Amino acid sequence: MAELLSGSEMPGVAFLKMTSRFSTSNAAAEFCLGEGPYWVPQGFSPISLKTEFHESQMRCAATAWTDFRLGPDGLMRRHSLDGFIVIGGDGSLSAARDLMADGIACIGIPKTIDNDISATELTFGFDTAVHVATSAIDRLHTTAEAHDRVMVVEVMGRNTGHIAVRAGLAGGATLTLIPEVPFQIEQICEALTRRHNGNKFASILVVAEGAQPAAGSMSAATYEVDRFGHERLGGIGQVLASEIEGRTGLETRVTTLGYIQRGGTPTAFDRILATRFGVAAADAAAEGDWGKMVALQSDKIRRVDLDAAVSAPKTVDLDFYEQVVSPFFAG
Repeated sequence: MAELLSGSEMPGVAFLKMTSRFSTSNAAAEFCLGEGPYWVPQGFSPISLKTEFHESQMRCAATAWTDFRLGPDGLMRRHSLDGFIVIGGDGSLSAARDLMADGIACIGIPKTIDNDISATELTFGFDTAVHVATSAIDRLHTTAEAHDRVMVVEVMGRNTGHIAVRAGLAGGATLTLIPEVPFQIEQICEALTRRHNGNKFASILVVAEGAQPAAGSMSAATYEVDRFGHERLGGIGQVLASEIEGRTGLETRVTTLGYIQRGGTPTAFDRILATRFGVAAADAAAEGDWGKMVALQSDKIRRVDLDAAVSAPKTVDLDFYEQVVSPFFAG
């Protein structure tokens, strides 16, 4: 059995404690694959994808899979593997689904700060990212109030606004912009002007990196596309700040949290969730229940089909956004 850590670092990876579960289930936990110096669980031997594939083949799990499925010197035969526990986001889990279609046994564990995997209420890494973003917003209140500024805080999340919504609400943001709801720059500027003309001396605007303006509102941000067809998001905060300052005259500054959200000390919740996912994945492998992803549902760890997990991204619940988050805007 091999554990594949694909794509990126993540708070909580070190807490994927599967080894003891494998041993009590009479299964062998042998290898941990990755692209970099990942935490390797006790009992696993590290295998770097860099030693197995050319640099051009290891950028995406799917490309690596294509290489080792083909020849007799492929990875599975080379290491006598029975299957993979694939740990990652939508790209890695989609690759796991495709592998299953080709007869290669896989079980998925949802690992992404974006929390955009369907069929699970939470992915591990998300809670830590929200805490990091909330802490940053808390700190920015001080400088914003001291200088009567508008502070724009750009957070990650790709094409969903889960981090932005929760960090914005928890951190007391003035406005929170998400990809699911295109924003009107005129309404934003009117709200900020009204606020600063009153008795408020600071505003904090949280924007998810994938947020876009409504058609005709302002020029949309444009992004480079990587070789897999994914946009390299990031920069909407600066575009938004320039528009706000130019339209309102309010001094506006940008803080882009970026990769600081992806590392550091995981929260207790993420540590426990990663552990629960790891144990459940090991049990599924020992039982031969392949083609599944372990998921959190109503505080229970359940198994769901990989197809259901990657069929569509999980977006922000708009009822939650409109009924719980929006009432606090521009207060």
